[in-house]
Amino acid sequence: KQIFRNTRITLSVDGLYATGPVIQTCRENNWGYMIVLKEGCLPTVWEDALGLINIAPENSLTVKWGNRSQLYTWANDIEYEYSVGKNIRRLNLNVVLCYETWQETNSRSTGKTEQKEARYAWLSHVPLSKNNVFDRCIKIGRYRWKIENNILTEKH
Repeated sequence: KQIFRNTRITLSVDGLYATGPVIQTCRENNWGYMIVLKEGCLPTVWEDALGLINIAPENSLTVKWGNRSQLYTWANDIEYEYSVGKNIRRLNLNVVLCYETWQETNSRSTGKTEQKEARYAWLSHVPLSKNNVFDRCIKIGRYRWKIENNILTEKH
């Protein structure tokens, strides 16, 4: 941060970092973030996000990305409380879910085409909308996997 004072920083990190103190540190340092939100992590945030998504169907976007169909749904300004010692801190969080489907041919064994599904979820530092949800998820959230997969040699 000291060396690159005027550089905009956005963290794209694993679900291990989906904690109040990490998010607060990002905000205090004016860092952007896309943090993986694993199911079971921050249960009150999940509950509120799913509830808000169900009552706000306008907060959704369907996209065709290569051979994959993606449905993005999101909820903004979810209140989250965490404690630091005896102090209670509050943050407003933005959550996006991506439901992805595609067909994959298993050419080595049966040659049959299978329908595949995946679900991804992230916390975003900016409120989500139809104008930014796809780019944030693909260029920041999903990009973390590409970085991680490309450094396997170095990791091992």
